[in-house]
Amino acid sequence: MPNNNNQDSINNNSLIFVLNLLLIKVRNGQVDNSNIRELAGRIVPVEFKLIITTNKGIFSDKIRKTFMRSSQAIINLSNLIYNYRGIRKKVGKAGIMAVVKANAYGHGVDEVVNSLNSLGKEKPEYFGVATVDEGIEVRSLKVKQPILVFDPVESENAISYFIFSLMPAVFTKEHLKVLAAAKKMLNSVLPIKVHVKVDTGMNRLGVNFNEAFDFIKMLNEDSRFKVDGVFTHFASADERNKKFAYLQLKRFNDLIGKLKSAKIKYGLAHTANSGAIMDLPGSYYDMVRPGCSLYGYYPSLETSESVPLKQVMTITSVVHSIKEI
Repeated sequence: MPNNNNQDSINNNSLIFVLNLLLIKVRNGQVDNSNIRELAGRIVPVEFKLIITTNKGIFSDKIRKTFMRSSQAIINLSNLIYNYRGIRKKVGKAGIMAVVKANAYGHGVDEVVNSLNSLGKEKPEYFGVATVDEGIEVRSLKVKQPILVFDPVESENAISYFIFSLMPAVFTKEHLKVLAAAKKMLNSVLPIKVHVKVDTGMNRLGVNFNEAFDFIKMLNEDSRFKVDGVFTHFASADERNKKFAYLQLKRFNDLIGKLKSAKIKYGLAHTANSGAIMDLPGSYYDMVRPGCSLYGYYPSLETSESVPLKQVMTITSVVHSIKEI
């Protein structure tokens, strides 16, 4: 039962309505109107509202009529946990980097990260984001795990990697030069932990697989850096024809084998996106990177459904008019 003397507590049977950055609290189907005077006149009507819920049963018609416009995005965090645990079971001993870029794919990064981090020993080993700004936002949620930033390093934000303890993805000497300059400016004595992105055939970003060994070897010989991981991204793991995915996997395997033979440290190896998690168990390595599958979506119609998923977001609306044209 909620503590009526503590208006700031929200239990698991609560909804949070986000109305123009103002939080309206709901407990057991009843609106907490303790601060209604403060809010009066400040709530501007909006056409689209995000609702975070752990219990669909208390989404009452009374609340709907009081606060809702006709279009709503309902986020079910219980389904998020269901998907996460299904992925965890599928990948066995491999760690999980929960990809929460783009506001957790539009699902609300604060709620998604906090829900996953409420799982104790089950919580993700890493978080993955696209940009430095996203990394800073995730770190502000009191996240202790490593946060990998996928976007290339830029001089304008290099200092942020140090200030907010973010891990950069590197694949050019220019990235290393920029990071080294920031390290020197801050008088940082610790080595910079980096993940090396390898292009095994997607032809987007990354050091070419034929050059990756020398690049990683160079990093191992530079005391300013520490290779925390090496990774690649599949171009077509979500397609029925896995021929090219297997080619990418072979190229990555060959690199890892060569690094091991030369006793060159490379940290954690990770390749598996959502499509590979479903269909390429040989790609799990030390860690996997689920993105859309966390939120209940298979990456394409051609992937298997080897992990049962539940949609985290439900969009509802009202049909106001139907016309024949």
